[in-house]
Amino acid sequence: MKQNPAWGIDVTSVSVRGVKLAADGEGPPRLVAWDAIDFVEEVEDLTALQRFSIMGRGLFHFRSRHSLRQTRSWISLRAEAAFNRTVVVPPVNDEGLDKILEYEAQQQVPYPLEEVYWDRRVIAIREDGEVSATLFAVKRSSVEDRLRKMEKARFPVDGIQLRPIALHNFCAFERLLEPGTIIIDADYSGLQVLIHHDDQTWFRVLPVGGVDFVARLRETFDLKHREAVRMASGRLKIPDKDLFEACRQEVAQDIVDEAVRTVRYYLAATPQVHASGIVLFESHACVPSLSRALKRSLDLPVFRPKGFRELEVDPEVVTAGIQEHFPALAKSVGLALQGVGKAETEVQLFPDDLERDLSGRRVGYLVAAACVLVALIIAGFNRGAEADDVASRRADLERILAEAQQRSAVESELSPSAPFDEVRSLKGPAAGRTGPMPLVAALYGRQAEWDQGPRPQVVAMRYAAGERDAVEVVLAIRMGQRDASGQPVQPDEALDAFAKSLVDGELILECAPEGDRWIAGSLARSAGVVVSEGELLRYRYAHRLYKVKLGGET
Repeated sequence: MKQNPAWGIDVTSVSVRGVKLAADGEGPPRLVAWDAIDFVEEVEDLTALQRFSIMGRGLFHFRSRHSLRQTRSWISLRAEAAFNRTVVVPPVNDEGLDKILEYEAQQQVPYPLEEVYWDRRVIAIREDGEVSATLFAVKRSSVEDRLRKMEKARFPVDGIQLRPIALHNFCAFERLLEPGTIIIDADYSGLQVLIHHDDQTWFRVLPVGGVDFVARLRETFDLKHREAVRMASGRLKIPDKDLFEACRQEVAQDIVDEAVRTVRYYLAATPQVHASGIVLFESHACVPSLSRALKRSLDLPVFRPKGFRELEVDPEVVTAGIQEHFPALAKSVGLALQGVGKAETEVQLFPDDLERDLSGRRVGYLVAAACVLVALIIAGFNRGAEADDVASRRADLERILAEAQQRSAVESELSPSAPFDEVRSLKGPAAGRTGPMPLVAALYGRQAEWDQGPRPQVVAMRYAAGERDAVEVVLAIRMGQRDASGQPVQPDEALDAFAKSLVDGELILECAPEGDRWIAGSLARSAGVVVSEGELLRYRYAHRLYKVKLGGET
């Protein structure tokens, strides 16, 4: 059964990140769209009320880019004040289990139950019949405040989930969880620490992150907020590299120390748990690299995921930039997985009536069809009354036909079909084409298989003007990369080698460069604003236009 796709949207104080997943029946979900809007340069103080208006503008921009009418929309929620704890209860039947877990929630949750949304997840039933379950709770005021902000921004919401649970669902889907796995997600305004063991995940959220690095740079280099953000993210020239590196290492160690204290506290409280490794997500460009400090402090292997392993990416999705934003999109994927019913942990911490009814449009179509049918019936009854007018109007019709014949004779001399002939001539180059999908599949398939150095990007494709058997393709590659032997990669040679490999003698007969390459600060469909070799940019991309001669009917 086909179900509605779902957006997972992680809304933070400085960004809006979204991933759209589609799932048909029992098949695996597919990533069909994504977006990341960052407004950290505009948020100088994370505690100021002004940040909410900036967040509202970010939500508006996201909603203007993507339609949310026929898709589910799951929103993230901060978990600083959320509660989670695993309990073990005696063996009982299903009805008794609900009652005893409610009693445990009353005893364990540090707030009255009428002031929280709470749910439980049964983890396992032990050999002696005892039931292990994890209780989750969050204050109603936090959920209602989030819903008010979304309603004010006219942003539809079908579900809300805590960020740590969304991150857990992503890691579970991507098969990143093993007994003793420690998950650390460092974002701009917070650090999430998750510890997984015995099919359960404990979490804690700490108020440290990339904002501490920005604050340290402002103080050390006497910068404004916007300049400090750009320097922290590598987009501003560093006046003193040694001093900058010292600040980066100090802040990284401070963040790691907070995480290590939390991990050691939990391991000391649960001596049966043995840490096996760290999965690290650095979700914002302003977060300093933590892997070295983590490995030194905990003496554990650190794994930084670079891309999706289990999640299928739709071939029509523009993947340029998705790897750069991949750590930040992990929580969005976890939210969307729950939206399409593929999440491992599906606890409900929001009102029961929150989910929208997306079948309303079909009901509207039925009502409209019924109205049309009623109108036709009424018209049938009125037809008899109008029959008397037919005879009187027949004479007028004959007169109008006679005048039309005279006008037709005049218009035929003026060739009124000339505009239509011109349109037909313009359609000529596209006649016989079966569409771009075979070429798209060939290009991206070859890109996925490319193993001869850094992988070029397919930036744009368009039919060549006036040529039915030619397509123009823009290829790009990031400059400054090195091959497996450590030698610098020459952009022209790398692009030409990839273009030459596309020729298969059947679908693609020829792939030749058209004009000189150009350099831009990001992936661009055309030359546009060209940057110089010495201009300070985080990345430089070499672009080149190629004309692809096609074979067959494609």
